[in-house]
Amino acid sequence: MFNFKSVLVLAMMSSLNLSTAQANEIDQVDISDLHATINAQLADNLNQMQQEVVKDVNEVLVTENDLQMKTVRTQVAD
Repeated sequence: MFNFKSVLVLAMMSSLNLSTAQANEIDQVDISDLHATINAQLADNLNQMQQEVVKDVNEVLVTENDLQMKTVRTQVAD
């Protein structure tokens, strides 16, 4: 019959062996595809954000220009 200490030692040894096996599996994983995918998505997202910022800035500039033109017209009319 097993005593508690023996069961505990066996459980610890099993978990260490499992951890070693998991570490070996992790070492074999090739993440170059994942890295390339993340970089491509990042580049696309940055490009999209840049386009949105340019669009927003252009809208602000057009609005400010329209406001200035209205102000000038009002001053000339007075």
